[in-house]
Amino acid sequence: MSFQNIHKALTSGAWDLRYNNWKLVSVIWSDALRHKLGFESEKDFPNTFEAWSERLHPDDRERVLEEYDLTVADTTGERVFDVEYRIRSKNEKYHWFRTAGRLSRRKDG
Repeated sequence: MSFQNIHKALTSGAWDLRYNNWKLVSVIWSDALRHKLGFESEKDFPNTFEAWSERLHPDDRERVLEEYDLTVADTTGERVFDVEYRIRSKNEKYHWFRTAGRLSRRKDG
């Protein structure tokens, strides 16, 4: 079973952020995640980090982004990005989300 099928079965909103030499080079938000937030397509919720991060609730933003940065900086591969936060949907209402993810690193880091 592919990861996409697993996410579909769980009705989770998958995402994929890729780095090269510690620089974010691509962001992909799944349509399932977009739909959970009330968006229809990449046009109204683009594949940028800011599309997500700028919608974080002001009381949660610093904590969530700090946890994200610590996870990306962790070279042991042990740290899991696992946070609960509020995020603003297209209709401007905040909803609670839980996001969990682990980094996969190439051999060169």
